[in-house]
Amino acid sequence: ETGLGTIGGRKLQLLNPRLELNGTPVPELFVNLLTEGVNRRLDLQVLEASGITARLLQVEVNPEQMEMAAFVRLAPPSR
Repeated sequence: ETGLGTIGGRKLQLLNPRLELNGTPVPELFVNLLTEGVNRRLDLQVLEASGITARLLQVEVNPEQMEMAAFVRLAPPSR
């Protein structure tokens, strides 16, 4: 099933995405390459250098909405 998951509370991950272009399914190889690139960019740890600590406690996605419970802490960046 297609969806959105979390890894360790700090990284979002696309789960089994399906892509179509003009009604035609995109080849799995291309979808996997695109998914890997997107998943690398969804790591919340990259914000920590800016003094932002964020953790995802829960993520639920359905066709109508996305619900998320998170912890966010803002602090001056350490020098």
